[in-house]
Amino acid sequence: AAEAGECPPAVLGERKLPRDFYSWHWYATDSNDPLDAVRISRDVRARLDRHGFKKTLSMLNEWNYGLLEPTPPDMQRAAFLTSALLYMQDAPVDLSAIYRADNVFGPKGTTPHKTGHALIALGRMQDTPVRLGVEGADDHGLAVQAARSKKGDTVQVLISNYQIPAEFLGPRKGPNVLTVGNEFSVALLDRRSIRYARNRGYDLTIDNLAKGREYIVERYRISETDNLSLVDTSIGTGPTIHLYAPLPPPGSYA
Repeated sequence: AAEAGECPPAVLGERKLPRDFYSWHWYATDSNDPLDAVRISRDVRARLDRHGFKKTLSMLNEWNYGLLEPTPPDMQRAAFLTSALLYMQDAPVDLSAIYRADNVFGPKGTTPHKTGHALIALGRMQDTPVRLGVEGADDHGLAVQAARSKKGDTVQVLISNYQIPAEFLGPRKGPNVLTVGNEFSVALLDRRSIRYARNRGYDLTIDNLAKGREYIVERYRISETDNLSLVDTSIGTGPTIHLYAPLPPPGSYA
């Protein structure tokens, strides 16, 4: 479901009124697709630009998994949020705010759920602010982000493997419209048709490291049995380090 500001860009443009930001909401209702926000953000940006608001910030200030579906397993939501946030890094979204609706860090804020661990893993990426190029990810749910520290002595790679549930793939049986009682109706995005195959793990190569230099390699996993747990430590030597491991969806590695 989507929700946006009360005054449309066209009206503001006609009245020559400034707009610092444009606020919109999205819940991936009846799609549970982590790419939804990216698809919408491109449309929002195009509309703002077309009406002369090229400097107006596009703010997705409320979003999450499907709004009306039953609460998904925590691991499913964790992978969905991680993939969605990684996809947004390349989208015209200036700010996003997850509407949690529950406490993902436990009653005292010290015992994270799976989603809480996913947010912690995403937060750790700030320790390596220089983003690196990646290849091999897709827009079906397998999202990857890599970055290094300013000194170049630390590299982090975050991999999220999410799979859209089968019941949310392909065209809807009815119209692409969500009607909430007698209050309002919202047009929904067309659902995507995706055929998943060979998405049960990762094969990662890290290139262009210092030749002959040894690196401590630590791998952390979020899965049904792991809570951002350190699963192994090894020593790798540059310029290339090769890593692989099973990672069935939904799951994440850091």
